Amino acid sequence: MSSFTVDPASLQEMAVVLGGLGQQMSAMQRLPAGSAAALGGAQVEQALEDFCSHWQHGVGVLDESLKGLVANLERAAANYNTSDGCIARAARG
Repeated sequence: MSSFTVDPASLQEMAVVLGGLGQQMSAMQRLPAGSAAALGGAQVEQALEDFCSHWQHGVGVLDESLKGLVANLERAAANYNTSDGCIARAARG
């Protein structure tokens, strides 16, 4: 017989970690204004700005998916906690 174990605290912890990931990735896209000289010229700066624009779009899409995943993890943790409570009460008689 196989066994299946779920740790609601681990689900909640994963939700917290993933919840901050979108914000961290979004913060990585910022390019300091007037950095052309440091980057090697206007063409390099433009290429980097183009990349940042695409990055921003991709991060936005990813962030929306992460929000859904976080909500599902939180809901699953709450449901498992509720189920565990019901089983414990039923076992006590």
